[in-house]
Amino acid sequence: MQYLIAYPVALVLLLLILSVCKGADGPTDLKRVQGRWEVISVDTGTEPGNPLAAAGDGVRELLGTVKVQGQTVSCPWLDIKASQVHFTLDPRKSPREIDLFVIPVDPTVKGIVLRGIYSLEEDILRLSVAHPGRPRPRDFAAGANRQGLVSLERAHIDPDEAKLQGFWESDLVTQEANWLKIVRVEDNRIRWPVLDYLRGWSPPDSSATARGPRPYFRVNSSKSPREVDILVGVDSSEEPGVLKGIYSLEEDTLQLCVGESRPDDFVATGDSRQGVITLTRLDGDADGVKLQGIWRWVEHWAESKKTLVRSVFRSEKRFAFSGNAFLPLPSEHDLRHTRIDSISGLDSISRFRLDQSKRPKEITVPTLAPAGPGIYELDGDSLKICFGPAAPPRALAAERGDNQVIYVFERCSEAEPQLRNALERHQENAHLGRMAIQGIVDLYPETESAEEAKRFLERIRNWVDVSGRFAVEAEFCGVMGPEVRLRRITDGETITVPLSRLSEADRRWIESRRE
Repeated sequence: MQYLIAYPVALVLLLLILSVCKGADGPTDLKRVQGRWEVISVDTGTEPGNPLAAAGDGVRELLGTVKVQGQTVSCPWLDIKASQVHFTLDPRKSPREIDLFVIPVDPTVKGIVLRGIYSLEEDILRLSVAHPGRPRPRDFAAGANRQGLVSLERAHIDPDEAKLQGFWESDLVTQEANWLKIVRVEDNRIRWPVLDYLRGWSPPDSSATARGPRPYFRVNSSKSPREVDILVGVDSSEEPGVLKGIYSLEEDTLQLCVGESRPDDFVATGDSRQGVITLTRLDGDADGVKLQGIWRWVEHWAESKKTLVRSVFRSEKRFAFSGNAFLPLPSEHDLRHTRIDSISGLDSISRFRLDQSKRPKEITVPTLAPAGPGIYELDGDSLKICFGPAAPPRALAAERGDNQVIYVFERCSEAEPQLRNALERHQENAHLGRMAIQGIVDLYPETESAEEAKRFLERIRNWVDVSGRFAVEAEFCGVMGPEVRLRRITDGETITVPLSRLSEADRRWIESRRE
């Protein structure tokens, strides 16, 4: 059953990969495939479960939006099915070949490999891909040989989309401390960092509130009034739907009017079927915007003494600045084992306040110091906050006898927990796992997990024996006396090989690792 679900999803993604290959230079093809694509048609032949055919108007167009980044594919349907898709292509073959690796986030669900061929005419792509377990197609005919066809064209990106990128503050939420007050527009998605973080840890049966939402949108500035469609329900078990709306964009003010059907004017109705939201663009250089996201508490200073937080609590302590709220986040253990049904279930949400006009700059965080404001220093991805008996302290210090404390935080990606989980799972998942780990490097190059992923990938090489006749692709696991331990990529089995049987190049590589 999982194949019937995963196959059409993968098929839709597949072709964007091959963005296409003009010439035998693989890297050139990889560069040309980067970006956003739109599915024109999907024909899965006799195979049931075509997701686009079953979708309604508006939903179909947004579900068919596909993005290629590195060797990783993302689209709304992958969010629904909780899968990762990675690809390789070979433009030297005739017809050109592509392999697609569909890797469920849940490690208990078996991944699949799809074999296909593709062609390109200008910005129109055609792909023929075999159903799971079938040999690679030789032509572009659907159905007869249990293969499917996908057609795709490079997406037209509305000029207003670029103007919408960044952080916006909404007038919809008026609570004293609310994490929804500020939203981030990134490509064609609307994001809240706290929800992205929770989604990374939450088990598959968690509610949509805990796992999302991260709606997709599409704008059309050629219409009057300008139109917007917002795809919702992607991160839940419910069927996705589209909110239809209109918008106006004047410099740093964005006004939206959305409803079940497209409104004619910017008027909110009393029956909640049509609402108006006004958003104001935030200054990207303002500290309140720079603070948005997830932070790891790494050090605590008092009486001139530094304490490493992890050594005290045995696990990382993380906090979020989201909207105008400061949220202590659940521990990794709680997030792994407890179902979180609502953001309101998190404890100790409080409003933080900044005053950048003061010198030193001031910050009020009741959760950390109820007595009054402290001072802070924000330098890139490092944040220091100082509190003391005098509110605010005069200097950022924690000397003997001054009764002041300093909290030291480091920024971390809201995707970090999801990435670390993926590393733990997929390092044991042989070939498909390696593709998933490459996806971490492609999508999140600046994270700690990406650095760890790179180190893992560097341990994989094609090992050759002294005769040059035998070779195996495997991960280097260490040296034990006169033998080398390797883990085969094809099946994950650990083997031992005498050092003397390896090629001179392999022995030199091992020596370099020892240095």
